[in-house]
Amino acid sequence: MKLINRTLNGQVAFCSEHGLYHLEFGNIFINLTRRELLDFAEYINSINYKYYLEYNQDTFNDRKLVLKLGSKNIMLCVHEHEFLELKALLAGNNECLISKKISFQNKIILN
Repeated sequence: MKLINRTLNGQVAFCSEHGLYHLEFGNIFINLTRRELLDFAEYINSINYKYYLEYNQDTFNDRKLVLKLGSKNIMLCVHEHEFLELKALLAGNNECLISKKISFQNKIILN
């Protein structure tokens, strides 16, 4: 297994034995081909998250950013700081992404 990128709450690794990328983020684990990983990264980068934060501000769910995961029945819901971390994880940016002070925001988040 070769580590490609890591953040506070996730990592991307490549398994040469199976030719798959493993995307782990929070409590989600997804196996992706190279093309699927590139398509997912392109999709994430195309999202105007500020628009959707405003658009979904009155919805009942706590996490206002809803991301499609290739199935109409399965979606990933994230907070703004989680979305930005996922975006950085997929971009391959290894700098300090989200400080603990920001990512917890007075909430208990168990991973």
